[in-house]
Amino acid sequence: MTIDEFYSCIHPAVKKTKNADLLEEQIRDIQFPKNPHAQKFMVSLCAPLVTKYRMDRRFVDTPLKKFWQEARDGIFTHEKEYRVLYDLLADDKSRRTLISMLQYRLTEDIKTYHREGDFAFKQYFDKKIVSLNDQEVFVNCGGYRGDVTEMFINSVGDFSRTYFYEPDPKNYAIAVDYFSSWQKDVLDKIVFRNCCIGKENETVSFNASEAEDSHISATGSTAIQMVSLDEDILEPVSFIKMDIEGFERDALEGAKNHITSDHPKLAVCVYHKPDDLWEIPKLIREYDEEYTLYLRQYSPYPWWPCETVIYAV
Repeated sequence: MTIDEFYSCIHPAVKKTKNADLLEEQIRDIQFPKNPHAQKFMVSLCAPLVTKYRMDRRFVDTPLKKFWQEARDGIFTHEKEYRVLYDLLADDKSRRTLISMLQYRLTEDIKTYHREGDFAFKQYFDKKIVSLNDQEVFVNCGGYRGDVTEMFINSVGDFSRTYFYEPDPKNYAIAVDYFSSWQKDVLDKIVFRNCCIGKENETVSFNASEAEDSHISATGSTAIQMVSLDEDILEPVSFIKMDIEGFERDALEGAKNHITSDHPKLAVCVYHKPDDLWEIPKLIREYDEEYTLYLRQYSPYPWWPCETVIYAV
């Protein structure tokens, strides 16, 4: 299905009322490539949870409901931007992933979202997209407890340096403790930073939940340092990964000089805010129009739309 076919199949009444039931009736018979059998099994297994989740999100007044409404309305208010993104994406897999996400936002059918899920490669390290060498300077923004840093190290024979940014104090401590037992020649090339990434250097309030969704918040109880990558890293970088709970756009602005000067590979999450899906690729291309864009979706949860990544190489 192309972007033209997607928009043409939407009944005019849906565009006016945003009525998901009407849309489902219009596109019920459209077929998408299937997911791996294991993912299909998990979706079926969790169907009762999915149903409850959909009902809760539709009728309960929560931030998630607001996200849902903005995401669905954005299909129409930002049609031009989605069409531009569709044309910029480099391969059929990326374009199918975008269409499946737009269809999900309109129909709330989680199976549609997962039909283009990519489980052949590890998140952020798709070997068909990202090529690594032994001189990489890898920047991990949103390091959590070190899993992606470890994944990077295990993916290369050698590397120059890797920067680890994690603002949650306990997650940071767990990561530092874990890597402390590694051999010294590897440990010496890991730069640990207990801070968050943004547009500029300042002190911010932080909600330290000790989980993957720790985030900057005006009501956060923890004061923490925010830094920009341009000011904090003085050497050229070759690969930047970002999963920082909705602050990816700010962090990219704070890394503009590195992006324009070094042309690093980028793997950036685009699912935390409704418009991140098109705004982040647009920002990346504004900084460097030579970037080639790929969209992939890695969500392991049958009931939750997450782990969507834009690659720029």
